[in-house]
Amino acid sequence: MDMLITFRFGLHNDSGVEDFLACTNEDAVIRTAREQLARPVAERNLFITGLIQRAPKGANLAWRWRHVDSTWKLVKTSIELCDATPSQAEQHLDAWEGRQFCPWRFCVRSEELAVAGLAVTAEAQ
Repeated sequence: MDMLITFRFGLHNDSGVEDFLACTNEDAVIRTAREQLARPVAERNLFITGLIQRAPKGANLAWRWRHVDSTWKLVKTSIELCDATPSQAEQHLDAWEGRQFCPWRFCVRSEELAVAGLAVTAEAQ
């Protein structure tokens, strides 16, 4: 199994309160996420979509859920039924668990680098 790469997602030009993490080892997804990071934040036009599952607190910042590793994609469009904010998914986790979660207004914010067991944010502007 290839090493998982972790990306941080958030609202365009936001303080980061609703940020969340997602991990993948899928080369095409990693390449697409890095291409998005090479663009100015305002021009990042893809958002994440994929199933979410429960996760221990701290595994995905403040959230008790996470996208299932290596099963999510970055897309331009999706059905509205899966659009919500991370806090809405958290608040109604029983209803969201195992469902598609695709927060339309969220873009790739950074790639998280693992250094001696710590997550370090690599900002791309």
